Amino acid sequence: MDIKKDKQLRIDLPKINGLYYKISGEEKTEIPSGNNFLDHDEYLEVRIRSAEDLEKIINISNSISIFYRIKCFGISLDQLNNQDLRFLSILKNLQSLDLNNCNQINYKGLQYIVQLRELLHLDLRGCTCVSDIEARYIAKLQNLQSINLSSCPELSDNGLEYISKLQNLQELDLRWCNKITDLGLQYISKLKNLESLKLLYNKRISDNGIKYLSNLKNLNYLQLEGCSQISYIRIRRLQEQLPLLKIER
Repeated sequence: MDIKKDKQLRIDLPKINGLYYKISGEEKTEIPSGNNFLDHDEYLEVRIRSAEDLEKIINISNSISIFYRIKCFGISLDQLNNQDLRFLSILKNLQSLDLNNCNQINYKGLQYIVQLRELLHLDLRGCTCVSDIEARYIAKLQNLQSINLSSCPELSDNGLEYISKLQNLQELDLRWCNKITDLGLQYISKLKNLESLKLLYNKRISDNGIKYLSNLKNLNYLQLEGCSQISYIRIRRLQEQLPLLKIER
């Protein structure tokens, strides 16, 4: 993951006491001694568990620009909802956001997330309220390079038509999205920069849909476990068309 780094950024470390956080990927359990600066080769990652944690971040003085990676864990339905996400719109430099299993989040919350124009990586796996309506909002994040929509059971082919507008997308995870059919793969075939596609246990996808993937000349990884309507003959044919493609079945 490519994370931007400023040369030196002031952070008020005592004010993030009580949050789980990492500096340059190293877990921190105590406030570091010494000065409160991040060097050019460091970055800060904060794990958010509640709306209160979000408010703590916004209140950190002179440090908003250093939050490039945020992890939000939807521990329970009453801890993170659509209104809580309004705080995120302030973090203009945010590049990666993990909202997996936050089951109250829908388009009302995504209206705040779409203001994050620098966002490159978005994880919405297990967000059961994410449907085609939400996909319409996600499509506004034109800089996205990866998105995880696995276990979003309400997402269908209509939603993938919106997702196909994300022309910078390199990684797409659609595991256990059981409403997706061959038409959805036709839309996906428009993602010319796509390198990785996961379709595990999408049982409505067949040989007729897989043939569209031959248009993805940059595709190098395809996951098809549990896609019972796809034949080995069609897989071999796709492998011939895309010789650098690794297929897991």
